[in-house]
Amino acid sequence: MSGLNQVVEFAGPRMAAYKSSRGPPAWLLVTSPQRYRSSCRVGRHLGTRLTPILLATRPLSYFAGQSTPSHLAAYHRVRPYSTWTDFSSAEATFSAEDIHFLNRLAESSSGLSGASQNGDGYTPTHHEVFLERRKAERWNAEPPDTLNEPTVPTDNIHELFRKALGAMQRRDSRELLASLKKITVLPENELVDAVDAFPRTAFSEFLRFLDPFQIGRDNDPTRGVAIGAGMWQILSLGAVVDEWGTRILYTTLLRQMLILMRALHSNGQRLNINDYLPLFRAAGLTSDVSVTQLLWNQMVEHEISYWRNSITYDEFMKARFLTEPAYTGYDKSHLMMTPRNLHRQAGTYLIASVSRLDNLRKNIRRRKFKFGLNRNRNVAEDLSRLMRKRLPPTRLFFYMRIHGLRMTHNSLCQFIVAFARSGSLRFIQYHILEDYFGISVHKDNRDGEISVKRAFIKTKSTKNPFRPARPPYLPTAKLIDAVVYAYCSNGQLPMAFHIVDFISNKYRIPISPNVWFELLEWAYIMSTPPTSTAWDIAGLSNRIPSRNSVEIIWNTMTAPPYKVQPGFKQYDIFIRALLRLERREEAFVHMREARKIYEYQCTEFETAAFEYASAKSAGINDTKELQAFRRARFLKAYMRQRMNGWCNIFLEKVFRTKDMHDPVATRGIPDFVREWRDVLSNPLRYRIASGFVHLLDPAEVVEKTIFVRDHTVDLAMKRGGRWRVTPMAQKQFRRVSMHALGDLMSTRVDPLDILQGVVPAGRPSQSKRVDKWRAWENAQVAEQQEETAPEGDIWDDEEY
Repeated sequence: MSGLNQVVEFAGPRMAAYKSSRGPPAWLLVTSPQRYRSSCRVGRHLGTRLTPILLATRPLSYFAGQSTPSHLAAYHRVRPYSTWTDFSSAEATFSAEDIHFLNRLAESSSGLSGASQNGDGYTPTHHEVFLERRKAERWNAEPPDTLNEPTVPTDNIHELFRKALGAMQRRDSRELLASLKKITVLPENELVDAVDAFPRTAFSEFLRFLDPFQIGRDNDPTRGVAIGAGMWQILSLGAVVDEWGTRILYTTLLRQMLILMRALHSNGQRLNINDYLPLFRAAGLTSDVSVTQLLWNQMVEHEISYWRNSITYDEFMKARFLTEPAYTGYDKSHLMMTPRNLHRQAGTYLIASVSRLDNLRKNIRRRKFKFGLNRNRNVAEDLSRLMRKRLPPTRLFFYMRIHGLRMTHNSLCQFIVAFARSGSLRFIQYHILEDYFGISVHKDNRDGEISVKRAFIKTKSTKNPFRPARPPYLPTAKLIDAVVYAYCSNGQLPMAFHIVDFISNKYRIPISPNVWFELLEWAYIMSTPPTSTAWDIAGLSNRIPSRNSVEIIWNTMTAPPYKVQPGFKQYDIFIRALLRLERREEAFVHMREARKIYEYQCTEFETAAFEYASAKSAGINDTKELQAFRRARFLKAYMRQRMNGWCNIFLEKVFRTKDMHDPVATRGIPDFVREWRDVLSNPLRYRIASGFVHLLDPAEVVEKTIFVRDHTVDLAMKRGGRWRVTPMAQKQFRRVSMHALGDLMSTRVDPLDILQGVVPAGRPSQSKRVDKWRAWENAQVAEQQEETAPEGDIWDDEEY
């Protein structure tokens, strides 16, 4: 035992792990703490002597289903504080009372599942009553009467946990979320008792099954799709996405997981290192950096920070710097580098340029509500503004290098994206690409020529003898993805092209379709307003791609030897780029090709609707059918909304009639309306030389736009050299249409009614709050001259 110099609590008082100076332990020893006199006053295990009892090779959470460690886990659950043995004996292990209790626990199947200590005719000893009173005094609570009252929750709470465990075994995340919702709304004292009766290893498995990515694959029909403020209102997605642009599913899941964690801490227990991983993922999916930092600091307070490994650091970096696409809501514009964030970071702009950039930022914010903002600030702070600081990623990078933490390939890719958030492209070039991958990138400032080649000792930019002479990693497809994001988000598309081409040719790594799709999307974002306008104001027009850059990438990826088959999203980008160039005929061709994808999705939606209706009428478990129906319905509405946008651009900008007898007005527009009738708005309005034309189809449901509520965003603006908070009012609307998705998450929706085009009636789906329902009701009164709903309206308590 002389080589073991430190003790770190891992899973509770009965599980202690030793670590040596060489790193994390390979063996865990279950010990029996013994009291002896010590002058130490800080630390839970200081002043105790540890005697080895059991030798194990895995943490406690790995022993689920095995006999002896499970018994110890149940013992730790029922008896959360240690039983002190003979103080004078240094070799004493368990007392006779402990051995008797462990034997009864091993023989009793009810004890392993959290049965009462008073059950099965067992009478607790006075020593156990003393320990319970000691625990109650520690947490400032009334000591329970252990001799007369059971310490476990009621049968109702047991039933909730039983349903949750059954859903875990069946991998039914829908039922699990329903049980979790009922569990987390319990009174705090009942929830604490319920968690105390829950086996500790099962609690870890419970958190692991609540992994947000796994829950999202089954219960988030909008996964993989960026939902902007416009789509949020047109499709009435308030039941899925909140006003901050994050999925309500993940914000609710994070809150429920934190409630369970607080209940666990109230019992004197703590999370192990693996239990923090799903919490990091949930915090990242809600774009809440503050929660991520609090969880990271909590590891230090609970003395488990030593057990951080490369996986823990990777998950922390993803959540802290929002490096995953899902952590930004799949919207690249939220965290890309903007010229305003580069002010006084990579240079200083003129005062007039800064003022124009602030005005542009204000106009953009006027259309985006709170999407992409930091929810922990009273004023409107963009997440990109929060990520612009270079010190946090730099400090973490050198901390890992100085303390000898292994820099994995995945960690380096996460660091590339993190440094790209702050515009630190030189750091990426010198300290990551050269040191770890042997790639040298150089750009001549005189003629702008870019050269990418292998980095040797003589070609490395920094002559540092401590830098590795040979790169430890070879480039992979994941590195290509990180490089594309890092350079394209900073407006360096040509440099990204050169690096991708070098890696692909030198190391024979094929360019995946996802890389082409990323390049296509970044080229469109950077070449169109407002991004191109911002770079032009800042005097960095060299970062704006050419107007035909999207077409060049499209032609390259669809031609041999790549022959990439684009999806609907890529068609959407390319068609909008062509419409911006007013190339009507080419846009028509690709619109018809994209329409085939939409028609196929309509077929998938009809199939999913009939399967869900059949399963629902048969009375069987319809979870999978419901999930497929929601996903197909959302994709169908999403594609139709994007196609409706193409048609609006045609009618507003492309079809510009010159006189009353213009062939475009007399033949072009009527033919266009006849062909795209199913995706056009009803009523339809467009302009010709003599005025406006209104078309109404009485056979279809008339779409209406109604007012929901007012938003006020406090925007910080710099005026006269001083920062001032400017309140900005915004009006939120919603579209009442047969294509709206206000009841997307409802389980009371009849799929056959949706197929027939029945407009969902009742309360708006933008929120479940009563004030929004009142706004909806007032708008209905103005339209239909009906009475306002009474104060005790049934919609106040209905949940979708």
